[in-house]
Amino acid sequence: VTACDCNPCMNDGVCQESGSSFVCSCPQLWTGALCETPSDVIVGICDSDPCLNGGTCVLLDIDNFFCNCLASYSGELCEFWVDPCQGQDCWGGAQCEPRGDGFECVCPDDFTGITC
Repeated sequence: VTACDCNPCMNDGVCQESGSSFVCSCPQLWTGALCETPSDVIVGICDSDPCLNGGTCVLLDIDNFFCNCLASYSGELCEFWVDPCQGQDCWGGAQCEPRGDGFECVCPDDFTGITC
């Protein structure tokens, strides 16, 4: 049994025995003792916070990312507001109003519930 038998290196790192221990040789996009940390090159893509309106930058590789948008936004950079009232039916003459990532039907008297 050697130190490399359990494949300790992550993200396609190559384990190389070094005495009774091991050293991980990391691929270009990774660093750290076990190749567990994205390199500065790939981290830099999201450092500029390209995603708008609360979207989260998700790294795909050295040149690519995508924005994970909140429910009320869409677009490559979460730049488009999606009206949560569009397509919602509030009953009894209720007015639909956007609320955070959702909507609220403002019910007239004698009407209750999510859509009145």
